[in-house]
Amino acid sequence: MIFSKYNFYSILLIIFYTSCAREELNGTVDDIPALPPPAYISFYYSTDCEIGVEWEPVKHFGLDGYVVYMSSGGNTNFSKQSFLKQNYFFIDSLSYDSTYYFYVATRNKNGIESNPGDTIYTKPLNRYVPPGIRNLGINAVSGNGEKRIDVDWSPPYVSDIAGYNIYRNSTVFFEPVEEYFHARCDDTFFSDTSGLIRGKTYYYLIETFDKGFLKSSVNSTTRDLVMVEPEIIYPVNNQILIRTDNFIIKCYHPILEYRLLICDNSFFISSEEYLLHPSSVDSLAAVPLNSMYLDELKFYYAKVIAFTGFSAKPGSYSAVIKFRVKSE
Repeated sequence: MIFSKYNFYSILLIIFYTSCAREELNGTVDDIPALPPPAYISFYYSTDCEIGVEWEPVKHFGLDGYVVYMSSGGNTNFSKQSFLKQNYFFIDSLSYDSTYYFYVATRNKNGIESNPGDTIYTKPLNRYVPPGIRNLGINAVSGNGEKRIDVDWSPPYVSDIAGYNIYRNSTVFFEPVEEYFHARCDDTFFSDTSGLIRGKTYYYLIETFDKGFLKSSVNSTTRDLVMVEPEIIYPVNNQILIRTDNFIIKCYHPILEYRLLICDNSFFISSEEYLLHPSSVDSLAAVPLNSMYLDELKFYYAKVIAFTGFSAKPGSYSAVIKFRVKSE
């Protein structure tokens, strides 16, 4: 094989540039020095079981990030809390009575950590009254011998909440005082079954309290009515109907919304709904059977649900009946 002078110099140039590229690559990875720890570490927040730490950013091409260490047992026994790209760290759900120690190290792109930076310490004392609850919801449920009022809410955006005090009254204007104290819970859901009377409206106030027993202001009053259950008077269970029959429903009050549900399964999946219009208290409402599209070869299920208007969920329901239709 014959090589020209041009080919010879080309090969030399390729070898030269390959060698330079390898040395340059090794320089960006292997030659990164150990970095200094961050300077000017301080607390930007320290209260109510929450601590925020910040420090001056380290400006170096070889920086990969920061490693935060914390100890609650004095200036020893540190444990790694987080690896971060930003120059701040936040932690919550701590204790008012403990002192917490922090230091921050840098890590370079080779994974080598610096020496520990300066150690600082603080105690996240209980200073502020907690905020109140959010997104309060209520739903009274009555049916099949059951009476209850479900109250639910979202917690405040703080981490030191210990629980909730619930106050109940039968009138709208009342204060969160011992006379109306009803229950205490540590969850964001409360199901009230105590001493409820059908046909009566109940009003609730809820306050939060933190781990230091500071109390929030209360929410606006919420309420719902424990309804008297609607009743299907006609037909009775397992009855065979003719097309000219009517459903007869006993309704508790005309201001409430009643719906008759008809379905071909007892789970009431994809049911047909018929709105009822009671004329007065404890009145009867009729729904013609000939307004329904029913198959004579099927069994059907019926129940009535009622809404108070205080909740999007039904508040009362009748017993379920099973029936069939036939031609006259």
